[in-house]
Amino acid sequence: MKLRTRIVLVYGTIFLFLMGSVVLAASFLIRDSFERVHYQDVDKLRNIINNDYKLLGDRASDEVTKIVKSNGAEIIHAITTGENVRDIWRQISSGTNMDILELGNADGTIVASAYDPARFGITDKEAMRIAQSRTKEPSLRMRSGNRLTIEYICPIPAKGELLAFVTGGYYLKEQLKPIGAGAEYIFLLQGNSPSVIYGSNVSIDDLKDDLIKLVQHNEKSSKNTSKTTSKVPAKAPVSKISSKQKKQPSDEEKPEMPRLVIGKKEYTVGIIPLVSGKTNQLGAIIAAFSDEPSNRIQMALIRSLIGVAIAGIFSAYVAGYFISKSVTKPIQDLVDGVGIIANGNLDHKIETNAQGEVKFLVDSINNMTVSLKENRERAISAERIAAWQDVARTVAHEIKNPLWPIQSSIRSLKKAYQSDKENFDEIFEECTEIIIEEVESLRKIVDEFSQFARMPKPNLSECNINDVINDTLKLWTGRPDNVEIIANLTKIPTILGDKEQLSRAFINIITNAVQAMPNGGKLTISTFSNDQKSVCITFTDTGIGMTQEIKEKIFQPYFTTKATGTGLGMAIVHRIITDHKGTIEVESEVNVGTKFIITLPTA
Repeated sequence: MKLRTRIVLVYGTIFLFLMGSVVLAASFLIRDSFERVHYQDVDKLRNIINNDYKLLGDRASDEVTKIVKSNGAEIIHAITTGENVRDIWRQISSGTNMDILELGNADGTIVASAYDPARFGITDKEAMRIAQSRTKEPSLRMRSGNRLTIEYICPIPAKGELLAFVTGGYYLKEQLKPIGAGAEYIFLLQGNSPSVIYGSNVSIDDLKDDLIKLVQHNEKSSKNTSKTTSKVPAKAPVSKISSKQKKQPSDEEKPEMPRLVIGKKEYTVGIIPLVSGKTNQLGAIIAAFSDEPSNRIQMALIRSLIGVAIAGIFSAYVAGYFISKSVTKPIQDLVDGVGIIANGNLDHKIETNAQGEVKFLVDSINNMTVSLKENRERAISAERIAAWQDVARTVAHEIKNPLWPIQSSIRSLKKAYQSDKENFDEIFEECTEIIIEEVESLRKIVDEFSQFARMPKPNLSECNINDVINDTLKLWTGRPDNVEIIANLTKIPTILGDKEQLSRAFINIITNAVQAMPNGGKLTISTFSNDQKSVCITFTDTGIGMTQEIKEKIFQPYFTTKATGTGLGMAIVHRIITDHKGTIEVESEVNVGTKFIITLPTA
């Protein structure tokens, strides 16, 4: 695929992805925003109803408490004697405007009811239980005829025992104010009897079954999840309620809101249970919110976004085509030129007719190529000079050491010869031996430098590294008596190697290890293979160890910590191992020992 085509496709794909993401995100956010409005409306409605509850409950509590405080003694006397209870109660209740005002005795029997005489003589065990609990909170109760009430029950004790109780309160339907809070309809369901609190032009009989199913399913779901807050069924009931549901966009688990069909329109429904105590649900407030305005705005916004996306994608492809046409040729020229330079031809100059950033880039690369060529030439020259300086310095140092005893021996011979000493023969013998030894030392130094400088490429052949180690140990003659050498050689694959060069590398490592143990110690040579793709050889001694600084320089040519030596031994080892495409590492701790780890590829 050509670069121009790739650029066009990339432009279009990126814009398509971005616009698609924007459309999806915007659609989600739009719907999410309107859903949040519905949930806020339900919360607002819940707060309003809760405030009404509190106002009604506080009013009932205040009036009942006032009655008990003002007429407590008279009530106790009437209950105790049984005289004129109804007349006294009629007189007490004449000054109140509550819907319910009753007097009960210790066994829960209603002995007087101001507004519902039919209640006289009925045993109200629930009211008695509430009175015995001495709760100070109003209660939501269901009375005959499926009428919800909010009541306050005040106990009247005598000698620590319940003597009587006063119940006062209001019917819920008559007291709830017309409230909207964004809802188009608000229904009150008391038992199986629905009624309209807010809204018009609706037949409550047509919605009765749907409203009952909603509340029953919601109540069942609430009991299953053991929560007292409003819970809407995970699966909407049948009839006119669709299965489409909404979740409140929140990080926490929130109740879902089903949908209800009223007439020919769909409405999002929020249910607010009316609960007495902790679990006894007596009814519910059902709020219906029209989706028509939000759906209309959502669709308009989404259509606008899709139109913008289509136009943007088309524009991106057109722009990508023309941009790629002007960009691809200079870039291709640049790619070809960089490839030539990367292959080592620093004399090549990239030619282009491009302008702007591409031309600046081409000129920069051409200038960089010239600088690289000059720097490479300077670096090669500097390295060559530095290398010769190091060689000259090391050679001078190594040759200077044996020259001094040679010079001293010749002077001694000359002096003995001139003085015609009788022991001249003895002096001659001693001096010539020194001269021969030092000349031999010079020869060895020259040989080491020559071998390092002219080390041939390894003559590779298949061999077993264990055999090379065994042969090396047999040929090595520098083993002192106080050093123990242990060979732990396991079965390993063969390698491609130069036996002579590998043996020389092993001798250098062994010699280095033995010299690091002047007071004796142990050298362990081990071989193993973990993956059948390489073999490992380790040389572990118990010598004096190395510092971090020495470890970093151990494989550098001409570096040595000894009074004598060229510093080429470990450099030769490193070169032999790398020529075999292997690696060598060193681990060391002062006064503990050193470990060389060699890894070579298998054949």
